[in-house]
Amino acid sequence: MQGATEDNPPSGAQKKTNRQWRISLGQRWLTAIIAIPLVLVVVWFGGWWAFAATLLVVLLGTLELHNMMLHSGHRPLIVVSLGLSVLFLVAGANGAWFYLPSGAWWVLVVLLGTWGFDAAAFFTGHYFGRHKLAPSISPAKTWEGGFGGMVLSIVASLLITVIPLGVPWYLAIVLGILIGVAAVLGDLAESLIKRQTNVKDSGNIMPGHGGMLDRIDSLLFVVIVVYVFSQFVGK
Repeated sequence: MQGATEDNPPSGAQKKTNRQWRISLGQRWLTAIIAIPLVLVVVWFGGWWAFAATLLVVLLGTLELHNMMLHSGHRPLIVVSLGLSVLFLVAGANGAWFYLPSGAWWVLVVLLGTWGFDAAAFFTGHYFGRHKLAPSISPAKTWEGGFGGMVLSIVASLLITVIPLGVPWYLAIVLGILIGVAAVLGDLAESLIKRQTNVKDSGNIMPGHGGMLDRIDSLLFVVIVVYVFSQFVGK
């Protein structure tokens, strides 16, 4: 028995890793349970509430990116960064595409499609991931996780666009695939920035998730895809 105990140190290390993963998972769930309803309430009310909430996210994300640059020795002009970020937000708000009667559904496509992809990719990659997607950028991401996430982004697209918006089912599937691809690219883009600036997370404002940029990296790419798609289908 003593020999067996001495010959199995990896099992103890594995238990510690699993315990840390469960703690992180619990934090992710707790943060999601609190944050997701808040986001959906903001989407429901829209108007200035949505603008103020989005402005807060933009400012936090810009500050996190600024801090990552400082960590790598760069000295970006924070005033210019904040000014351009607010300018882009105001320009987007003037288009007000998400305030149209069908706009709330498109916002839900962005949010639920991305959240669904992230959640499914996280669990699929953890339990079934074998083949690395981009090991030099983000070693934890796998092809299996990406395909698992895409299943849920397609499901979300079908549920939210076919009946509420009258989008043909085959186009909804295409949109779900595009959301999955955009989510991966957004995630990898931020992972590349973090790797180049030698930081693990963009911040620590969201327990289990990291910073604001860690939570919206995929959304930043998905929102562009969904916006362009919504203009083409004309709904």
